[in-house]
Amino acid sequence: MPGMLIRLGILFWFTVGILQGQTSLDTALNFSVQDIGGKSYSLFECLDQGQYVVLVFFSTQYPSCTGIIPDLNTIYSEYGCNNGQVFFLAIDHGSTQQELLSYKQTYGSLLPQISGVNGGGDEVFDLYNIGAFPTVVLIAPNRSILNQDIFPVTAGYLEYYLTFQAEIEPDPTGCLTNVVQEVTSYAEISNSLKLFPNPTDGLPTHLSIILPYPGLVEIDLHGSRGNSPVHLVKTRYPAGNQKIELPFSDWMPWQVLEIRFESKTVGSVSLVKGM
Repeated sequence: MPGMLIRLGILFWFTVGILQGQTSLDTALNFSVQDIGGKSYSLFECLDQGQYVVLVFFSTQYPSCTGIIPDLNTIYSEYGCNNGQVFFLAIDHGSTQQELLSYKQTYGSLLPQISGVNGGGDEVFDLYNIGAFPTVVLIAPNRSILNQDIFPVTAGYLEYYLTFQAEIEPDPTGCLTNVVQEVTSYAEISNSLKLFPNPTDGLPTHLSIILPYPGLVEIDLHGSRGNSPVHLVKTRYPAGNQKIELPFSDWMPWQVLEIRFESKTVGSVSLVKGM
């Protein structure tokens, strides 16, 4: 009896999965897209490197898509954060880059996010004949589609299909590469910080900073007598060299600017008031 119930449960989920939607393709079609951080991806380049690819088709408007983010983050980390044998790509439908940035910041998805409107996501939806959300597709390096719709989308089911269809065991060690890259990025930001003029002499003051990718910059002014910090800047900036005007001119001697990027402190600069 328990075995019959399990089989019925699998049949139920399989039937619901079909109703949810799946690609009609048996063989992958190539596409090139750009994520919300400005990085470009080609499907066939990933496959030609020997990686299996998991495409997650989703929409920011559906609670069912938001609900699978924790499971996707778990399996993404368990399989090496895209530096192992599996590459994960989240492809949105209908959202702008700014809307997807806000969504990612709110819900904390770790997967690379492709905007439907600005990153090419809508075109990939059409290419793969996706009609429902979420749809998760598993593609082998030989470009065959091993699974047209993994459902339900849980960490357990994803690991099951990666283990038995792709024959890949979890290996989180690739995530260490991302940690090293992140540390390197923050060190580069710190080295790029320049304040001018300094001494300020009561003149408008600017901070020069080079950002490796788009993100939130926060700048606080700390006093020399333990006063509460003054929040000067909290703004998202694009990647590249940014010249940020600081909306404050009454500098006191030996005050310090604290600079944060994506909520992490990347450096500080001491300010000197001229004689």
